[in-house]
Amino acid sequence: MPSRLVLRVAVVCGAVDIVLGPSAHAQAPPNSVRFVKLLLMKESKQIKADTTLLNMRERDIAKLDAATRRSQVNSLTKSLNKLHSQILHSTTQLQVFSTQVFTDAKGLSPANPGLVNQAFAGILSVQTLSLRAGLGIAPATPGQ
Repeated sequence: MPSRLVLRVAVVCGAVDIVLGPSAHAQAPPNSVRFVKLLLMKESKQIKADTTLLNMRERDIAKLDAATRRSQVNSLTKSLNKLHSQILHSTTQLQVFSTQVFTDAKGLSPANPGLVNQAFAGILSVQTLSLRAGLGIAPATPGQ
């Protein structure tokens, strides 16, 4: 009985593959102007979110400097450690993403200098955020 079930599943899967063909498989995203604009929009949202986290960390550091009670110091220290970890994670992801956006913008055919310039500006913004986060400059810059 189980062998019949396995055979039926194999036949159904084969039929689905024949009917749907290559469209059933994952497709690579199109390298179009619209796609790059979408990536740039997503990158700008991530840059804004990362900037917000960094500003929040700076405010919490100022609060920590002004704290007088031991419980305040402990609470703010715990909060800052968690926030710092979140900042490192988001900034690292943003470094990788901005490099990918630049690569996709550079690979457009026909070339679109406006989008390449926007993507390069994004990389520069991310490098500034990386310095603020304590990561240094990302190793994957367009000049390398």
